[in-house]
Order: sequence, then structure tokens, then C-alpha cells
Amino acid sequence: MNSNLLKRILAYFIDCLLLFTGLLIWQAVLYFINPIVKIINSGNQPENWQIHLWVFLTASIPFLLYFAVMTSSAKQATYGMRLLKIKVADLNGNRIGFGKGLLRSAVMLIPFELNHTVMFHLAS
Repeated sequence: MNSNLLKRILAYFIDCLLLFTGLLIWQAVLYFINPIVKIINSGNQPENWQIHLWVFLTASIPFLLYFAVMTSSAKQATYGMRLLKIKVADLNGNRIGFGKGLLRSAVMLIPFELNHTVMFHLAS
């Protein structure tokens, strides 16, 4: 495995650690307004689509925006990428726009969303 690939994997791992730490804090803050918690506390079982929607709104969208905003910013990198001195650029070495950053991030997060689909819809 070449060193560039290893650096990219490590940068992604660092970003995931940051994001999941932030997600735990975010979910703790949202606990009291979480509709899933309210459903469970009422003695009912939430529907799979309700859980998927909550995860999509409170995890998938923030993760998507993190990667899109950071890679299309003037720094051209996420925090993990900055730490390892990696930048995202177009074919001419220029900064990518937010639209390209959003598309790039959406494609990168497809496995994450497929996992949610399997967990919340096909498993029932």
C-alpha cells in the first residue's frame, strides 16, 4: 500500500473520530427533544423509518456538510487532512467549489447510508 493512500485513510480515520465524538455530544444535547426517546418512553416501539430519519437529520447531514464545507474551504482540507498535509483540489490544483465538495462528500458517504438502509429497513 502506498504512503499517500495510508495518509488518506489515516486522515479519514481522524475525521471520523472527531465526528463521532461530536455526534455523541450532539446526541446527548438533543436527548431531551429526541422523538425516538419520547416514543420509547411512552412504551411504544419506534418505526424503522423514524429512526432512519433521525439518524439522517442528526448524523448524515452534519457529516455530509462537514466534509463538503471543509474540503471546499480556503484551507481545502478537513482537520484530519490538515494534520497530514493533504489538500483537495481540482485537476488544475485549484480549490473546489461547494457543489463539487458536496457531491464528493455524498459519494464518499454512500456506504454509510447503505448501512443505515440495511439496518433500519431491510433488517425488519
